[in-house]
Amino acid sequence: MLKLSEIFRWYRRDFNLHGLALPHYLAGYLYDQENAKWLKQYAEKFRIHYEPYDWRLNR
Repeated sequence: MLKLSEIFRWYRRDFNLHGLALPHYLAGYLYDQENAKWLKQYAEKFRIHYEPYDWRLNR
């Protein structure tokens, strides 16, 4: 299971995924290339759980 901020669900259309699964897309932003490679390899197998957004971040 991949836990992501609810923002990724709310604004999914704003991310230009080019037909990629969201985990594969996000792997392109990881610094650790081994983790990115692993995430891309298994991107289609993840179940995504959206965590509630923490509104305190907007302070």
